[in-house]
Amino acid sequence: MEDKYLLDKIANISRNKERDEFSAAETANSLLSLIKPREAQILRLRFGLDGDKPKTLASIGRKLNLTRERVRQLEKQAFRNISRHAQYKKIIAPLKNLVQQILKSHGGLMSIELISRKLIILNKYQNQNNSQVFLYFLLNHQLENIVKVKERNFKPSLKLAGVSMDSISQLLFE
Repeated sequence: MEDKYLLDKIANISRNKERDEFSAAETANSLLSLIKPREAQILRLRFGLDGDKPKTLASIGRKLNLTRERVRQLEKQAFRNISRHAQYKKIIAPLKNLVQQILKSHGGLMSIELISRKLIILNKYQNQNNSQVFLYFLLNHQLENIVKVKERNFKPSLKLAGVSMDSISQLLFE
């Protein structure tokens, strides 16, 4: 029994260390450093990571002399290139683990907005608005074992891979 308590204590220390060391801005910038400068520029503009408001595909296209469709393609390619990079799993692991913990403690489903708020509270960020932008960027990126909910009845949300949308719908709509 004492061994189980010790293991739980070690696991909690590890989770707390991970939580305290996680930085949304550092994680986002590390991911952006994995791709070509033009791709990174498009993502920075699209999500407002440089302090400006997020830009539309059309406005980015005008700025970079590209079509709206080409900007959309490059954005999609940038996310693909990030997730295929050898360093991706190492960089994203702290965020993935934190999001999994949050989702587990909230029944396996939660809106991206609420997950962002929870991460801001957990990390006691000084500049909440700035952190929210970086978190939104990170949470819109595919995380292993975490699925984006694409149901019309839900706000943009994430769920654990093992959670069935049928069971969630039954709970909510019956």
